[in-house]
Amino acid sequence: VGINRARFVRDALGNGLDVLAGIKAALDPHGILNPGKLGLDNPFGANPFVDGAFADGGAG
Repeated sequence: VGINRARFVRDALGNGLDVLAGIKAALDPHGILNPGKLGLDNPFGANPFVDGAFADGGAG
């Protein structure tokens, strides 16, 4: 899904997103695989690519 369309996943999947979140939590209990993707919460906080930290195109 990616970060640009993640906000639309709940509308598309409805309660299916809860099932997806449960599966993701079982397979990735520490949330390190693609954090913030699939419309799920990012356990590490804000995403710098979405929140503008890299808006100038730099790597940090």
